[in-house]
Amino acid sequence: MGNASVILKNARKNKGMTQQQAADAVGIFLRHYQRFEGGERHIANASFRIMFAICKALDIDPEELLRDAADE
Repeated sequence: MGNASVILKNARKNKGMTQQQAADAVGIFLRHYQRFEGGERHIANASFRIMFAICKALDIDPEELLRDAADE
């Protein structure tokens, strides 16, 4: 699991959300969200809309998420 994946998981847990709740808040399917959090899909490859929605839903600074995704 890469840094961006850990950031996603920690942010979601800090908000007390399940993966399903996070996916619903972002407007994507659960499996799609799980791939980001599990490191199967890199957040840097997500569309701007999805990345922005994830950052907004989980209160993550997009710069932090992208910086860590670039290091993977």
